[in-house]
Amino acid sequence: MERVENINQRIEGLTASAEEQSASTEEMAAASDKTAQMILEISNEITEITKEIEEESKEIGNVNEKAEELEKLVDQLNEKLNQFKI
Repeated sequence: MERVENINQRIEGLTASAEEQSASTEEMAAASDKTAQMILEISNEITEITKEIEEESKEIGNVNEKAEELEKLVDQLNEKLNQFKI
């Protein structure tokens, strides 16, 4: 009878260990899912920031082009004004 009790105790111990491992595995899986979701969100934010930077770069390029055009117009205006100097 003592052997049966001893075997039962071992089985109960193994069952408890298996349940603890299962719970730990579930916790790790949940943590992994949460981490993956956070990484996806960060990746999406980086993509959005990259798009905004690209748009800003285009706008800066447009401003530079307009500044160059304005500089040419100023030069032309100065040339015409120099024609009228006394």
